[in-house]
Amino acid sequence: DEKGFYIIRPGAPNAMQGPISILDMRGSFDLWVVRRAGRPAEDRVAVKQALEFSLQHARAGRKGGPHDVDAKLSYGSAAYDRWIKAMAAGDESGTWRVCFHYYRLRKLAVMFLAEAEQRLDPKLSPLLKEARAHYEEVRDSLSPVADAFAEGKKPIPFGEPGSFHAEAADKLSSARDAEAKGLAALEKITAAL
Repeated sequence: DEKGFYIIRPGAPNAMQGPISILDMRGSFDLWVVRRAGRPAEDRVAVKQALEFSLQHARAGRKGGPHDVDAKLSYGSAAYDRWIKAMAAGDESGTWRVCFHYYRLRKLAVMFLAEAEQRLDPKLSPLLKEARAHYEEVRDSLSPVADAFAEGKKPIPFGEPGSFHAEAADKLSSARDAEAKGLAALEKITAAL
């Protein structure tokens, strides 16, 4: 609120403690900022802005994009390429976290596109269905990777019989390719809006 931040973590010894100044917070934490709602945007405007934001992020690593290509950061297909290369070489560091977020966000994308189809002009339905089908493929490709490398799991080491690394690299390649098609579909929807 206007006075500071509150710690909201059920079961934590300091749950519901606050308000606390941001200057007094220590360690790592997730920050959620909640404010009073304003007037809701028209569905068409809200969907267009959400898709434009998604497209901007996906293009961020392109030459001349909002975050020009950086050796330390990857966005869009470049992020998938780095991840696939690392997985194919047996480097799974950080995979559980990245895959969890990629999987969760693509799952939400499918839900978002389904709701957009219900709320928007039926003439947009074919474009929304096309995009949703691509994102369902992305979600389904990421699901086994997210499961195999979930936090706390100990996958069979790279190179040993039964190792999932090569299959994971294939699944990530499928996700990358479907995502490229999905992004093209999102561009068509944005143009139509």
